[in-house]
Amino acid sequence: MVSNLAGVAWAHALGSRSVVALLGAFLIAAGNLLPRVRPNLAIGIRTRRMLCDARLWARMHRVAGYITSSSVVPSASRACF
Repeated sequence: MVSNLAGVAWAHALGSRSVVALLGAFLIAAGNLLPRVRPNLAIGIRTRRMLCDARLWARMHRVAGYITSSSVVPSASRACF
């Protein structure tokens, strides 16, 4: 038996907030992962110049990780309150 919560107001509000909170948690985790990723062809910001220069790769992914994590924290925390 499947329950239908479409008419319940709190379930509808909680559902949309939980999606935003989970998406925020995923993006924060991705932002924390970016600085640790080594140059590869599968994950990260891949350009010819970055794949050739390991220092540029590390610097760019460190900055991208900080920007991603810091920009998502306010929206994810807003979903919780």
